[in-house]
Amino acid sequence: MVVKNVLHMKAGDGVNSYANNSLLQETAILKAKSILKETIRSMFIKNSPTYLPTSFRIVDLGCSSGPNALLPISYIIDTIYQICEEENVTPDRISEFQVFLNDFLGNDFNSLFNFIPNFYKKLENAKRESFSRCFISVVPD
Repeated sequence: MVVKNVLHMKAGDGVNSYANNSLLQETAILKAKSILKETIRSMFIKNSPTYLPTSFRIVDLGCSSGPNALLPISYIIDTIYQICEEENVTPDRISEFQVFLNDFLGNDFNSLFNFIPNFYKKLENAKRESFSRCFISVVPD
């Protein structure tokens, strides 16, 4: 039996869907948040605290079909903006974020697409005038 035909999330947004039953996964993401932030911070310090690429590419090979797929992405973007603030680097130098999400074909990508407009709205509200464009693509495996 092929693994990718067996391992997929419960589709939709119903009572038994992955989107409504992924608290354990969300907890794991929250626990990894500090490691993620420290890794991003060390990348900047290694290259130079004032070095800032104009474009960022973020890849998640194995994203979920619910809101957890966008949670690490928001942490990464928040961390980059926070580093800009701490290092007195203007975040408007960032022209865009390119996000690439990938998972098995059997996952419910339509549910994921439904979360993207709210994700954009939260980014725009939080970043206001320094908000960079963010492009999200979702590609099944």
